[in-house]
Amino acid sequence: MRTLIILAITILGCVNVMGQQTVDLSKVNQKLKKSDLPFKSCKAMAYTNQGVEYRGKACATYRDLSRKRKSQEEMGDMYVPFWFELGNGCKLFSAVQNVSPCLTETLVTYKNNREVDRLEVKLYFNNDIAVKQWQLTAQREVIVYELVFAGDTGEVTEDGFAGSEAQRVDTYYRIGQDGTFGQVKEVRYAPKYYTAEELGDKTKNIWDGNETVL
Repeated sequence: MRTLIILAITILGCVNVMGQQTVDLSKVNQKLKKSDLPFKSCKAMAYTNQGVEYRGKACATYRDLSRKRKSQEEMGDMYVPFWFELGNGCKLFSAVQNVSPCLTETLVTYKNNREVDRLEVKLYFNNDIAVKQWQLTAQREVIVYELVFAGDTGEVTEDGFAGSEAQRVDTYYRIGQDGTFGQVKEVRYAPKYYTAEELGDKTKNIWDGNETVL
């Protein structure tokens, strides 16, 4: 009986450690080259699942541009295609989960080999429509460019999507010395109608738009 109790405690302890240690930093250094600043996550950027595997809290996944149809698992299999050295012992990882029809990218900060904070920064659908994109400046500032759709756009797999009205929102975050994301400012633009062809242009990023600032 005592042996079983000790075994159970050992197993629970291992599970707890596995839950906390979601990224092996030594593995990242061995398999993945550090990315340089500044950095832009363009539409046409090629992602590869040959990076470092990431096991932890899953990213949210969506089936529609308006993000009304959301599914999220407690744990998920992801990979890290990029990572950045921010100084003061803080590292920034890009964690990607690709569940059709949506690729979700989340930035995760690590300090002292532990996760500190996370921020959803990219939503890219398999019809080449990006709802979110991001940039990272040399000053450790993250800019998230987002299209917020006014109504229900329907599932991406449905035929007949011609376009929809949406509002562009740019949100600026500063990564603090402790590794947390702090919102600095938000810039909103006048809503406009986006055609399916305009949204699906792989050469046009959200920040390339000519919307009018409010």
